[in-house]
Amino acid sequence: MIPNLITVVYLISGVLLFLLGLLILRERPRQRVNRVTSAMLFFAAVGPIFAAFGLLLEKTPEAAGGLGWLQRLFLIWEFFFPALLLFSLVFPREHRILQARPRLPLLIFLPQAWHFILILFFDSSAQIRYWFTPESLLPQLGPFFEPVRLFFRLFLDSMALVYDYHEAFFVLINLIYVVLAIFYLQRSDHRLESPRLQKQVRLIVWGIRVSTGFYAIAFLLPKFLFLQVSLWQAYILTSLGLLLGALSIAWAIIRYHFLDIQFILRRGFVFSLTSGVLVGVYLLLYAEVKRAASLTLGENSRFVEALFLIVAIIAFQPLLNFFETLLDRVLYRHAGDYRRSLQGLSQEVLTILEPEKLREKVVNGLTETLLAETVYLLLPEGDALQTPLLERPQEQVRIARNGEMVRYMLEADNPVLESDMMARISNMHDQIALRKLRAEILFPLVHRQNVLGALVLGRKITHTSYSYEELTLLRLLAEQLAIALENMQLYREKLEKQRIEEEIKVAEEIQRSLLPRECPSGANFELAAMNIPSRIIGGDFYDFIQFSDSRLAIAIGDVSGKGIPGAMLMSNFHAAFRAYALRYPSPRKVVSQVNEHISLTTSPEKFVTFFYGVLDCKKYRFTFTNAGHNYPLLCRDGVVRPIKEHDLVVGIRPGVNYHQRIIKLQPGDTVIFYTDGVTEAFNEEEAIFGEERLTQLILQYRDAPIDAIREHIYQEVCHFSPEANLQDDFTLIILRLK
Repeated sequence: MIPNLITVVYLISGVLLFLLGLLILRERPRQRVNRVTSAMLFFAAVGPIFAAFGLLLEKTPEAAGGLGWLQRLFLIWEFFFPALLLFSLVFPREHRILQARPRLPLLIFLPQAWHFILILFFDSSAQIRYWFTPESLLPQLGPFFEPVRLFFRLFLDSMALVYDYHEAFFVLINLIYVVLAIFYLQRSDHRLESPRLQKQVRLIVWGIRVSTGFYAIAFLLPKFLFLQVSLWQAYILTSLGLLLGALSIAWAIIRYHFLDIQFILRRGFVFSLTSGVLVGVYLLLYAEVKRAASLTLGENSRFVEALFLIVAIIAFQPLLNFFETLLDRVLYRHAGDYRRSLQGLSQEVLTILEPEKLREKVVNGLTETLLAETVYLLLPEGDALQTPLLERPQEQVRIARNGEMVRYMLEADNPVLESDMMARISNMHDQIALRKLRAEILFPLVHRQNVLGALVLGRKITHTSYSYEELTLLRLLAEQLAIALENMQLYREKLEKQRIEEEIKVAEEIQRSLLPRECPSGANFELAAMNIPSRIIGGDFYDFIQFSDSRLAIAIGDVSGKGIPGAMLMSNFHAAFRAYALRYPSPRKVVSQVNEHISLTTSPEKFVTFFYGVLDCKKYRFTFTNAGHNYPLLCRDGVVRPIKEHDLVVGIRPGVNYHQRIIKLQPGDTVIFYTDGVTEAFNEEEAIFGEERLTQLILQYRDAPIDAIREHIYQEVCHFSPEANLQDDFTLIILRLK
């Protein structure tokens, strides 16, 4: 059973090597690294396959004559060593020595080609010496050409000498090739930044070392240490070394996505190999069962053979499913497969709401997953798409959002090759930006016909091309990135809205703090007031200053504009009013000073209608200045009349000469101060509330408490505008004298 097992193992090893080479060549036959790797594995496959056939021929006496030729053809596998050296010069990236010397691969294969020809056509050194003699070749030339004969003789003797020591000599050359290959691969390993590429290189270097160790034991050590190793033992050790080397490459393909072999091909290869192993084990067991049954049962052994076949057929599929499931769990549980990585990245980007974190996640993820030399994510910034350069982060590459490059990406709406882009755009700035990015392919990030950004990938570290499957997954990632950027923009708008709302809330609190918390009262008067802004914050204000028991100041105003601009102007105006009211007793002087301040600190379109008066509570004298504000309404003895006095609004221009007027009030008088938000409220038919309706309300409720008058007026205005949508700030002050 042992010889049969060895034969099956080596046949499977050779087939494994051949299938690996075929798999790699099939993936990308136009790429040099794939062709070189495939050639290396094809040459390596010759060893175990010919070793398996050699073991079979040894068991067949009538075929023993073919062993000699098989042993000679077996040396084809030695072309594995120059192929290995060439592989180290093209993986993970092509060495510049190949670019400078394009014929170097031919020179690398020359020693092995010479060795193979030497062994193929000559059986011994004596055959070389006497197969072609100078005398037989040049007899008619005479003594004059004796130097030529001598040179030819020396050449034949040197060939014979090489033949005598060819095994040790070419083993040494092969080991030199291996050492050089390991040197170049390790040198590449130190320069690599990608952990996945480093793992690939280290795994392959480990496989080469093990293979070289078996090769040295089989061929080199016996020559120098005078050990006895049969030819087939040497071949078996060599085949075992090649098998381990092939397994290291297979593991690199399965585990670390070596040479970007597609997932489906890697998985299919592993499960095909599993099926092949099961079939091989089945054939081996069948042969042994058949032999044992023949020895013990004789002619009755056919029943046992039939029973074995039935059991094997029943058990084959469950065993195959079991091993496939087991291999799937073991090999692909933590496999660095770019499908899983890109799909996971597509989901993760939707949860990232910060631009720099998104850029870092995408760049790092794609650089490691696809082994790209450069990855850039251009994000919107104002009227451009921009990104910092990897080599110089302080330098920003900017592409205009309305430029040729973005327009072309929007038209294409697909991955765009750098060469196509350069041929289509004429803008020098965009061309320079494209060169700085070292782009090979661009993915526009388009959402709702808007280019929100661009994903730019450079060429791969291994200089291999992007596969169709990779481009498909990258297109999906680009769509998710476009959605992520849209979400990010909406999120920023939401944050900005929340920030503005918080600022408005603070402004509202500040504005509320500027208004009187309660109305003052005295022995001769009572006050009621209300301020309802049309928005969260408004531009109306009112204020009371009680200088003494006998002097009360009343102010009401309406600044131009609403919302935050109106509130800012109101705050500025209120501060100036307070400062000058406490300094000057005359309303005219206060209004004049406030006008100077507002005129010099704001633009002319910012103005304030303002009414300011001071009540002498004991003498019932009311001194006031009206700077363009609504006339207050005086209700006395069942009659409502406006208190007319009118000057220019505050803030239009400095140097205005304001006037003041004094009126005599009486106990029982009611004075209503208001802003235009009261009288200019309008209904669905666009009719305004008006001063006449306000006058009727005052007369109707003139004998009611002033708080009740205030509430009735407010309710009537709201009822008049059924949507309760005040178009302007509502401010009302009611003064009643006792």
